[in-house]
Amino acid sequence: MAAQHISWMSRRRSESASRAFTLVELLVVIAIIGILIALLLPAVQAARESARRSQCVNNLKQLGLALQNFHDINKQLPTDSNQPMLAQFTTNGSGQQVPTWPGSSARWGFHTVLLPYREHQQMYNDFIENGAYTRVPWDAGYAFNTTPQPDLICPSDEQASYVEDIGSDSNSTQGGALRPTNYHGNRGDYLVANGWWECRGVFGTGGHVVLNYGMVTDGLSNTGAISECKIGRDGDRRVGVGFATGAPLDNGQPPSICWARVGPGNLYTGSVDTAGGNQEIGWDWSDSQIAYSQYFHMIPPNGPSCGDWIEGWAMITASSYHPAGANLVMLDGSVRFINDNIDAGDQTATVTGLSTFGGGAPQQYMGPSPYGVWGAMGSTRSGDAVASGGTLQSP
Repeated sequence: MAAQHISWMSRRRSESASRAFTLVELLVVIAIIGILIALLLPAVQAARESARRSQCVNNLKQLGLALQNFHDINKQLPTDSNQPMLAQFTTNGSGQQVPTWPGSSARWGFHTVLLPYREHQQMYNDFIENGAYTRVPWDAGYAFNTTPQPDLICPSDEQASYVEDIGSDSNSTQGGALRPTNYHGNRGDYLVANGWWECRGVFGTGGHVVLNYGMVTDGLSNTGAISECKIGRDGDRRVGVGFATGAPLDNGQPPSICWARVGPGNLYTGSVDTAGGNQEIGWDWSDSQIAYSQYFHMIPPNGPSCGDWIEGWAMITASSYHPAGANLVMLDGSVRFINDNIDAGDQTATVTGLSTFGGGAPQQYMGPSPYGVWGAMGSTRSGDAVASGGTLQSP
């Protein structure tokens, strides 16, 4: 009887041992799990990016709708600087009423006057009553400038939460906690500096170039209004993120000057902007400076941005973290995804070298763009017939 019991126990131990995992089997299972994770992770990341991209498209659609509503009410479009909505009129020596912008009120950008059309009426009312004529866009001690603007940020951006470069001094009057934007207005396909009133694009200068839909002879569906631009980073050499400084740009200079600063690995050569995080591309949503809220239709998306310094001559290029392109809302409210390889014409060309240039001040030229389809999409009244590009997007 005892022998039978021992034999039965031995069989139980033998059966248990045979059912246990060997080390090899365990390693195989772990390897299979690792392969499955490796296969699933890109799909999960792609799904997340798709959701972020959809949100970005929706943000642009809302901005396009805000522009349309602004135009319906005011019978004109906002400007880059010198907002007509903020003008105060005085009588000149000839007895004429002329617009003026007291204090630094000329510096407020187009996003400020779109606030009521983005469902921020109270914020706009407070701005008019307490800041439009007494504060400045770069004042980090003014809550208007430091209030987060989630609908002006693309969630795909590396700095969607903007924590790296804003600085830590929230009481500073220069920089500090200013809030950025990814969405920049179309300044055209001809390089001008801050304060220049000439404009082939949508957002000109109040008192000089203020457009309405009827003036956009190139067609609302052919004309870009607002595009994505990556939020800049201090000292970053990556093309599309940093800003190459010391570039010899001037009136109407060609994109090839910026391309000359691109080196191996798609990194900038030479100096880049190191303003301590206070002066980067898109750093201040309320400011009309070109680097902070405008871009040019000269270099195709995700190409270089450069200039002598960021608040001087600055050729700002559309860009995004979406693969292979950037989103652009047109004046008709549709959103198009513009591929990096869109036709951008001759990147060494200047207006003065065109056969269609008839002389005079080149910044006032209104003929076809030298920068292909991309340039044509940036002009409003140039007679271009090739301004059709990109893929329609829906949120």
